[in-house]
Amino acid sequence: VTNLMPIINVGTIPEVGSILFNSPGVTTSPSIPWNLTNSLIVKGDFTVSNTNNKILIISTNGSVSSNNFNYTVNGNFNVTGTARVALANASNANKVVSFQVDGNLNMSGATLDLQLSNLLVSNSTTLRVRGNINHTAGTIGAASNSVSTSADLFIIELNGTANQNISSTGTIDNANNELTLQINNTAGVTLTTPVAVGKLSFNTVNKGKVNTTSLNYLTINNTGTHALVVNSPSSTGFVSGPVRRRTSVVTDYLLPTGKLSTYDPIMVRPSSIALSVYQAEYFTGPFSDLTVIAPLNGVSNQEYWALSTISGADAAVTLTLTGAVPGATPGDGVVVSHYNGIDWTDYSAGGTVITPGNSSVGSARSLINTQNGFYTFGFGVAGSLPIRLLNFDARKTGSSLAQVSWTISANSNASKFEVLRSVDGRNFSAVGTVSAIDLQYTYGFGDNNLPSGTSFYRLKMTDKDGIVTYSPIVAVMNGTKGVLITSMIPTVVRSGAIVNISSSEKGTMQLFVTDMYGRIVKKQLASIANGNQQVALELSNLPAGAYQVSGYMNDKQVGTIRFVRQ
Repeated sequence: VTNLMPIINVGTIPEVGSILFNSPGVTTSPSIPWNLTNSLIVKGDFTVSNTNNKILIISTNGSVSSNNFNYTVNGNFNVTGTARVALANASNANKVVSFQVDGNLNMSGATLDLQLSNLLVSNSTTLRVRGNINHTAGTIGAASNSVSTSADLFIIELNGTANQNISSTGTIDNANNELTLQINNTAGVTLTTPVAVGKLSFNTVNKGKVNTTSLNYLTINNTGTHALVVNSPSSTGFVSGPVRRRTSVVTDYLLPTGKLSTYDPIMVRPSSIALSVYQAEYFTGPFSDLTVIAPLNGVSNQEYWALSTISGADAAVTLTLTGAVPGATPGDGVVVSHYNGIDWTDYSAGGTVITPGNSSVGSARSLINTQNGFYTFGFGVAGSLPIRLLNFDARKTGSSLAQVSWTISANSNASKFEVLRSVDGRNFSAVGTVSAIDLQYTYGFGDNNLPSGTSFYRLKMTDKDGIVTYSPIVAVMNGTKGVLITSMIPTVVRSGAIVNISSSEKGTMQLFVTDMYGRIVKKQLASIANGNQQVALELSNLPAGAYQVSGYMNDKQVGTIRFVRQ
């Protein structure tokens, strides 16, 4: 019931057994400065269970000759009930506070702030824990509004010798995302719930891994790009499992991924300043399917990443070599490759390519897209790769106008494109020519003479070596309604194929794959929108032989294409 804080006189040996603060009648407002004796050692537990919604301050500027405060709790540090605690409220320059907990940090109270003062100059407050962090209620953070790009101000360091667990009901951070989770334990740290922190540091003697899972992932909240946000990751200090990062500027953001004894990060570059969240995880060894499609000749069999855009803007992916890609030759180019569910594809349009192909250092950047799926290094012949068409579309823009657009990969060596049109889907003639431009990957052509009815478009693509390839067929409906299956790629199938569909209406299409005896061997539903679209078919379970795929929409058959499963 007292408002006068007791002075703990401990003589020449600053030790006590345990401390329990339970004062529901205290009226000192808004805070309760205690200024515990410097270098105090609590041999048992330190428990704060009730402060009557006032903030109990362990240390302020004080009047001791030493400018720093150090405390040690050999047992557990418990903040429970309605308690509010601040480790420091130090506005003097160079006031450094260290609070070591040898047991567990058990937080179920109202607030636990490392620092209150907004006047920090070169101060830091560090809460070190050798046991587990059990955060079941309230907030752990720092009420201070101070920020710094040159020093960590508020640090929770895990410095045990056995694996330490962190469970949290929310964030371990403050409003400015300045609270740093620092790892100093070779045995590592394991998250048993999702945990969000401001910054992540491995800038310690022992470093250590943060072990996460798909359910118990780590989120790095600070959207800055300076080195302290993810500080000093290495082969002995990284996130093993999923890690998320928030972004707010257009630049490269590092996600410190790794597995076992391998640290191999991935970077994302958002396409806008919109607040976005990305998640990445690294895997050693080969992906389960190493099949590729042109222009790739192969992909790495040593590693791959899973990357997701959780929310926000599309982004580019950057992968950095830590050694040569097996199978790549000096004449190859190394690119970011994406697994489309069937094969690995070139994902470098608008990005960068590493040459020569046997390089052991260098970075490759992908196209900008919604990044979801698996990624690794792919390789194909540099400088003479065939044209790789990433997308092709045609849409009606007026009563007699259509816009044809397409995108090619960065390592294509295109010379020119001829836009071909047909009214029956079989006999095509050129309606225009577009010359290729070096370092340009997106092209368009306006057809000002769109006929009535259904018009079919395709590209005749000529590369610098004179090799000609053709695009899939797409359709534009002018004054007519209907749905068409325009093409299937490939028609000689190893594991899967893409069916191209043009429609003037929305609906659900039923796709039936039948064998040479007319038996249905596969069924699939696809949501169809207005315009041209692609539907992926997984066909790896079919025996070798001849088949056909037929589409039905609104109880009408809209097309049939034959194919061969090798």
